[in-house]
Amino acid sequence: MKLTPAQKVRLSAFLLLGAALVIGALLWVGGSVVLQKRSHYTVRFDDDVSGLEVSAQVKYRGLRVGRVERVRLAPDDPRVIEVTLSLNPDVPLFEGVKAQLD
Repeated sequence: MKLTPAQKVRLSAFLLLGAALVIGALLWVGGSVVLQKRSHYTVRFDDDVSGLEVSAQVKYRGLRVGRVERVRLAPDDPRVIEVTLSLNPDVPLFEGVKAQLD
């Protein structure tokens, strides 16, 4: 079946409107996470990090404050594991703070 020019215009408009609605819904539902400014930190572990995975939650006093962005061997020392964290910028971190894996 061949589409007329008017049908092509209607189909294109329908598809564009549908795509705009899907993008709008995604931004509405997840926009606060996507558009929120984040602070990034690299934490170095010389212990076992078994079970730690990308996208794992980071908690501070039981409250979810971020997520794990990357887990890799440290380029300068393969005995060390580097974990990159993406945290809410209002999380209070102080010099000498210690991290723990549960």
